[in-house]
Amino acid sequence: MNKTFYQTSMMSALIAGLYQGDFTIGQLLEHGDFGIGTFNDLDGEMVVIGDEVYQLTSKGEVHLVDHSITTPFASVVKFEPTIVKEELTDLNRKAFEAMLDQQYAANNAINAIRLTGEFSYVKTRTVPAQQRPYPPMVEVVKHQPFVKWSIFQG
Repeated sequence: MNKTFYQTSMMSALIAGLYQGDFTIGQLLEHGDFGIGTFNDLDGEMVVIGDEVYQLTSKGEVHLVDHSITTPFASVVKFEPTIVKEELTDLNRKAFEAMLDQQYAANNAINAIRLTGEFSYVKTRTVPAQQRPYPPMVEVVKHQPFVKWSIFQG
């Protein structure tokens, strides 16, 4: 199956410090409904699920974003699963990665993978917003905070 993967810029541009974009979230959603990216000034991680776009901040917050804001880098696809695996119980990260390697190792292509389930926690990393003159990304990620999200809080 031939699918279109859409990207707003090149990762090399982002790595070089080009953190401003002119492509709106609304324009991005015309090309896909599942993906990742960032926002101007590297202000958080972008998660695209359906017609909703979420911003994970370096302070450990999650916000829905307005479709008029812009992005310097994002990658999306119109998500239509071709393989569905159900009941992957008691699967740790290492076992999950091994399963993916086995399934897709010979497939020289970009794959969109969505994992849905109940997790004891999720760990994210997100750099704080940057200011001009922008430092190169290699410097920015040296100071990125990690957040451990406890899903089941009783």
